[in-house]
Amino acid sequence: MEEIKFSVVGLGRVGLPLALHIAERGFKVIGIDINEEKCKKINSKEVIFPDEPELKEYMDRHIPHNFYATSNYEEVKKANVH
Repeated sequence: MEEIKFSVVGLGRVGLPLALHIAERGFKVIGIDINEEKCKKINSKEVIFPDEPELKEYMDRHIPHNFYATSNYEEVKKANVH
């Protein structure tokens, strides 16, 4: 059986928590956002929404194991659920 891998396009206030919650369920997730600097911050586990500090716990658990962020939209091809 093929591994299920998700892509979440847009890592704003909805997309980033959604991607991390999917990763929390044990799935591999590729987060895609047009903003390269935002992706770098997320991959460095930097909290980009200071009013949502609980995201840091999820980031620490899942980056880079189950989740990574990229601005390369070609990465969406690696996922089979979008």
